[in-house]
Amino acid sequence: MDLDSKGLISWFARNPVAANLVMVLVFFAGTLSLLNMSKEIFPRTETRVISIGAVSYTHLTLPTTPYV
Repeated sequence: MDLDSKGLISWFARNPVAANLVMVLVFFAGTLSLLNMSKEIFPRTETRVISIGAVSYTHLTLPTTPYV
């Protein structure tokens, strides 16, 4: 394994304390973001009103023909 290469991953492999500090920083930033995120249980929706009316038919009679 060549540890003399010039890359970010090889630098973190040679400096595990720095890798752990970056991990803690990312975790802390994620926690702060989660706490500041707006949360809603029920999303805001437009309320619509539906009106239902009933008509009373009081003078109707049922047919009196027998069923065959």
